[in-house]
Amino acid sequence: MMLAVCLTALSATAQQHKLWYDKPATHWLEALPIGNSHLGAMVYGGTDSEEIQLNEETFWSGSPHHNNSEEAKAHLQEVRDLIFAGKEMEAHEIIDQHFFKGPHGMRFLPLGSVKLSFDYQGQTVPVDYRRELSLADALCTTTYEANGIKYERTVFASQADNAIVVHLKVDKEGTLAFNLGFDSQLQAEQHVSNHQLTAVVKNVEQEGIPGQLTAEARITVSTEGETVDGSKSITVCNATTATIYIVAATNFIDYQNISGDPTVKNLQTMTSLKGKSYEQLRDRHIKAYQAQYDRVSLTLGQSADL
Repeated sequence: MMLAVCLTALSATAQQHKLWYDKPATHWLEALPIGNSHLGAMVYGGTDSEEIQLNEETFWSGSPHHNNSEEAKAHLQEVRDLIFAGKEMEAHEIIDQHFFKGPHGMRFLPLGSVKLSFDYQGQTVPVDYRRELSLADALCTTTYEANGIKYERTVFASQADNAIVVHLKVDKEGTLAFNLGFDSQLQAEQHVSNHQLTAVVKNVEQEGIPGQLTAEARITVSTEGETVDGSKSITVCNATTATIYIVAATNFIDYQNISGDPTVKNLQTMTSLKGKSYEQLRDRHIKAYQAQYDRVSLTLGQSADL
């Protein structure tokens, strides 16, 4: 019963719960996390440049395999006999020698980073800086002022629309300018077309298991300003607002099947985003997030009453 009371109090004050800082993150542990169970990101909140590190839930090293030892069955009865005889250490040694031969498991991989570089045209040191993550609506916001212009950047991972959305705005018309690129620690090929950057990222082998997973990220920019496509980056200038849509997928279908097509998955997601304004996407995100929050609170409250 006490837990239910505490949860009620937590829900009532959720609007006040924010993580906030007065300077950008300098490394991964300081960045602010967002995610929708499929896509995750760490947001650094920089001013000269912004980095949004991406993860996709099915992007792992290696490829489908099993780590069952072919030697285990022959020693199973021996292990059982030793345990029943109270000789646990001897059983432990046999298990280590014959049951766990490797590979021992694949590792989760970083997909890459969306990087934004800003042009302030005679930049002064930004003032009134603040970055925050609101636990009430899962919106990650960075605000500051440079050269008398107020900048605001909002990032969220929408469960409702399966995308990460970045919205930028300034309070002086036509003064927003930035370059968008993509970088990965892994082998990646990039190209730009129609204001969309596509990055294809290859995974790596591990413990003798060949790398056979491929991830694709698609990053689209929408703005009323000028947009120029480069070979591997997109430049925006003379803008007041801009919205960036990030989607990603891999060829993973299940633990035995990696014949999926990440391009088809991403194009379907991008198509579903068309026609929705930034405000609609934000509101859909908040509604889905808060509904999930309420379900978790209700479940925990019911468990406390048992």
